[in-house]
Formats: sequence, structure tokens, C-alpha cells
Amino acid sequence: MKIAVVQLNSSDDINSNLKNICDEIQEHSSCDLICFPENSIFMRSRKDQKIAAVLDEELTPVSSLAKEYGVGVLLGSVARGAGKPKSTTIYINEDGDLSEVYSKVHMFDVKISGDRVYQESDDFTSGTEPKVLSLDGWKWGLNICFDLRFSEQQLQYYKKKVDVLFFPSAFTVATGRAHWEVLLRSRAIEGQCFVVAPAQVGDHGEGRKTWGHSMVIDPWGRILNEIDGGVPGAFEVQLERELLDQARAQIPMYH
Repeated sequence: MKIAVVQLNSSDDINSNLKNICDEIQEHSSCDLICFPENSIFMRSRKDQKIAAVLDEELTPVSSLAKEYGVGVLLGSVARGAGKPKSTTIYINEDGDLSEVYSKVHMFDVKISGDRVYQESDDFTSGTEPKVLSLDGWKWGLNICFDLRFSEQQLQYYKKKVDVLFFPSAFTVATGRAHWEVLLRSRAIEGQCFVVAPAQVGDHGEGRKTWGHSMVIDPWGRILNEIDGGVPGAFEVQLERELLDQARAQIPMYH
């Protein structure tokens, strides 16, 4: 399975974000799937900005390109639903059909020494359960950002024998520098599966900075490709089922 992983510096300008997403779809249209990070459509630049649900019609440019090029698109998280929305992963298939496939379970409610306070539950409603997405015979275990830290959710995916864990994220610089890579590699090794982690990067206003370092990790814990933390970018990588089989044969665990 050939995928593209995209690192963005999203803003509160939905049209600008959509243009960047559409440009990346055109650039990587030969892939089977193009993966985008958390908050790909909208990332607020001020704490007092209201987070409004993204409507289907606002995603029409993305679904039209998916259909035109016959490529799947995973939008890491988009605000969806009436009232207080959910942070939801959107899958758009090669026919341009849109579906909500997972809503973030664990809200980022933290106070980090030397960093700002985050209270995601003020703006979003939690999802209720892990979800598996089947794509071309590959089973993807879906997460969003802070879900990465919760091993009990990942264990549910391991027991379901997923082939890929998906972690679209917007890690802060403070938490990313300390924990991002080690957590991702641990999940790949524990689950004997690929980890795909597209991330936000850079300055988003009012001192909020994200870590970047989007990466794909194989079932042995090796980083197959990574984008530096400084700027947006993208890469393509082939997920080889042979690597899954090798890791699982050498150290039988869930399989």
C-alpha cells in the first residue's frame, strides 16, 4: 500500500488550509492514500475563537480531487456535529464519498510546566470508542493525537490485529520533544504494526507551537521516513506486508 504523509502548518483560514490540502492531493495523486494531521481544516490562532463544525460542502474541493485522481484521503481531524462538536477523522474514498470514521476519545486537558494550559474538553465532545477502518485489505486502528498516550486503547487495537495505527497529531513542542518519537516507536513495537503519524508544525499564534516530525514506523520500530520539525512537507512510503509477517513470526504476540 503506497501512502503519502503530509505535515501542515494549518491556520484559522479555512480556504488557505483547503488550498494546501488540495495542492498535496494533486502532488501525491499516484498514492493509494494521502494522510493529513489533526486540525487540518481549521486551527485557531486565538483562544477566544469559536470552533465551528465543518460542513460537508466545505470539503467538496477535497472530495472532488479524491474522485478525479482516484485516491483515498484521511483528514486527521475535523470539527463535526451540532453544539459542541467532536474532533473527527474523515475518510474520503476514491469515488469522493465522505464518511466519519472515528472521533477522538481522550481530550487534551493538561497543564505543562513552562507551557500554556490546554482544556480541549471546553470545545469538544469526546468520542466513545476505538474504531478500525479497513482499506484495501489493511486494517487501520484510528486515533487522534492525545489518544497516543493511552495504552488501553492501543491494546484493543492490538487484539484486533490491526496492520496500521494512525496518529494524526498536533503535539506541542514541549511534549513532542520529550515524548513523540518514543511513544510512536513503542506503539509500533508493542502492536507489531506500522505507525503512521502526520503532524502539525510551527507557529499557530499566541505562542502555540507544534512539534512536527511526521513519521512512519515499521513493525520492528524502525523509522522509515520522517519530516524535520521546522517546516511543512510531505513524503511517500510503501507499506510492505512482508515486514508485518516478519515481525510477527519472529516474536509471536497477538498474531
